Amino acid sequence: MVAGGRGSWGRPTRDMVLVQQKWQQSPCFPRSQFTLSVNFLKQIQGQRDYPVWKDELYLKFHRGCYTTHSDQKQANRRSEQLLYSAEFFATIATLYGGQSDQGELTQLWQRILFNQFHDILPGTSIPEVFVDANQDWAIVAEQAQAILTNSLKVIAHGLNLPCDGEDLRSTFVVFNDRNWSRSALIELPGSWSSLSTDGGSARGITQIIQTRETIKTLVLAEQVPGCGYRTLNLTKIDAPPTPMAELEQHLPVLENEFLRVEIDPQSGEIKSMVDRGHHREVLTPGLPQLLAYQDQGQYWDAWNIDPNYREHCLGAPQIISWSWQERGPLRQRLRVIKQFQSSHLTQDYILETHRPYLEIKTDIDWQETHVLLQAHIHLNFAVTTASYEIPYGVIDRDPTNPDQWEVPALHWASVTDGHHGFTLLNDGKYGHSVGPKQINLSLLRSPTWPDPHSDRGRHQFSYFLYPHLGPWQQNSVVHLGHELQRSLSWVKLQPSSNHDNKSSARSSHGQFFNVGVEGSSLILTALKRSEDRPNQWVIRCYETYGQETQLNFASPFGLQLGDRLNILEQAIEGQNSIVKPWEIANWHLNPSRGEDLI
Repeated sequence: MVAGGRGSWGRPTRDMVLVQQKWQQSPCFPRSQFTLSVNFLKQIQGQRDYPVWKDELYLKFHRGCYTTHSDQKQANRRSEQLLYSAEFFATIATLYGGQSDQGELTQLWQRILFNQFHDILPGTSIPEVFVDANQDWAIVAEQAQAILTNSLKVIAHGLNLPCDGEDLRSTFVVFNDRNWSRSALIELPGSWSSLSTDGGSARGITQIIQTRETIKTLVLAEQVPGCGYRTLNLTKIDAPPTPMAELEQHLPVLENEFLRVEIDPQSGEIKSMVDRGHHREVLTPGLPQLLAYQDQGQYWDAWNIDPNYREHCLGAPQIISWSWQERGPLRQRLRVIKQFQSSHLTQDYILETHRPYLEIKTDIDWQETHVLLQAHIHLNFAVTTASYEIPYGVIDRDPTNPDQWEVPALHWASVTDGHHGFTLLNDGKYGHSVGPKQINLSLLRSPTWPDPHSDRGRHQFSYFLYPHLGPWQQNSVVHLGHELQRSLSWVKLQPSSNHDNKSSARSSHGQFFNVGVEGSSLILTALKRSEDRPNQWVIRCYETYGQETQLNFASPFGLQLGDRLNILEQAIEGQNSIVKPWEIANWHLNPSRGEDLI
């Protein structure tokens, strides 16, 4: 092993030397000696039978770092997603005369990277550190949103789209920065109706939603092309939302063509979830789905979850009330208000008309100390395989391994018995666990050292329940995980933007470029300026299913695929368009006739 400490310039400390000497005197330890790393490497250079560990290096410790200081983890997730979108559209905007924001974007990326330091993102710093970190997150959010908004306006102006300029009618441009077509609900301020898409076909399906402060309209933007846009034409109306008295007459049941979800009015938890497409009950009824546990964390309070926390269950939050908030043709929302000791919880069960999953949108004022809050999904099948999204990949973990009782994942974790399947997705949580017939998500902790007030306060997040048949590969789980991080972007088209522009696509829908084919296993993760060749672009993708594939690239702007690059954006040899299983692949984008992109 390599011996050395953070404060000893990499050299063994006196304590390490003394420990090694004690080991030498004990029959319980193998023979050891100190030597230079270079000498050891030379000694084994000629050997061929190296021991191989073909798995992740799972640390059986510090499992609380997946959950502690949830605010930092969520800010990191949202900042990464927002900055991806801002950089994507800022790059596209240069085609229409937009100014390059690369210097500012680089500074924002550097702020995010700094906050991924090993005691900030895990939530294990002293309070003063998080004061600075929160300022960084706020700067990233404000400046990245400004870049995104300005870029979308530049693009909408440059597209030279037909704009409905009548008094009560408006045109909206919906943008998609993912490399596959998406359908999603968007919220527009005000009351709108008489929806038609760019093809001119009247849909007439909108849903008015009202809060105490605002009136908004839900619109389903269908099949917005990947790396592209689509227009929506709407008419301004003066229409009130559905009266609350009418909503209250309905039973606590949410239903669309995919799911039927019944909420227990006595507990506020899911009583039944029926997969209508496959005619099966998804959950085991009668078991609590939100539980709190005493969690002392041992001697590394912020770092560790108590290994025996399951023996110290504190019970479930108690329901105070439930009520309908929305029940329309596009979205249903049922609200449950609960309390646990000094903490107040609001959970909205949300079912969208076009989606095969249930969203549980959660708003918590968390005021507990040394308490772990978990969501438990009790399934009606025995889990045999558990898969988890990790950076640029997926890993299978043995669900029966007793050491891995809390494991990390990014956007989702998925389980199956070979026939049935279930995926639990999230928008900012990381700690997961799997039992014989359940999958769990750690929501909040509340340690007191080194930050005495860690996690206390308000938290807003969502997790998503997605039943399906078969494993994750057959159910677009990777794509869905990315979609749930950010909705589609949109701008209202101004009549003055209807002008002649020679570079305009002149179509009310289209793509700036195409990466892969629909259903491809390639995920676009960056469109950016080249670091060393600022007049060229770089695209980055990764393969998500563990199978070799090929990049199919096309662009109406004459962009052509250039050199294949490594992660440092240096040209490399090899088959230019072939992407190996799980590979992170990069390319330059070149103009068709050798001119600069701007």
